[in-house]
Amino acid sequence: ESQDGPMRRDLIYGLDGRTLEIEEIIPPDSLPEIVRAAVVRDLPGARVTGVERVTRGEVILYEVQVRHNGRTQFVTYDPQGERRE
Repeated sequence: ESQDGPMRRDLIYGLDGRTLEIEEIIPPDSLPEIVRAAVVRDLPGARVTGVERVTRGEVILYEVQVRHNGRTQFVTYDPQGERRE
């Protein structure tokens, strides 16, 4: 774990020292617009309450925490706004 100003990061390293995964907590207003639009499309009326940007090699995903219909849930999107499970 590390902290750089307001940004918190979790880094996972392989036994050979390579970085396998980086999880960064980013402000909800830093969520790319295309991903924000996908959340609105998929969960109308949901409020984004947290965002983590996850990088695994060349793959970037956004894990979005939302409050929807009185429940907290997590949804994952790629940078093009496609939902991932």
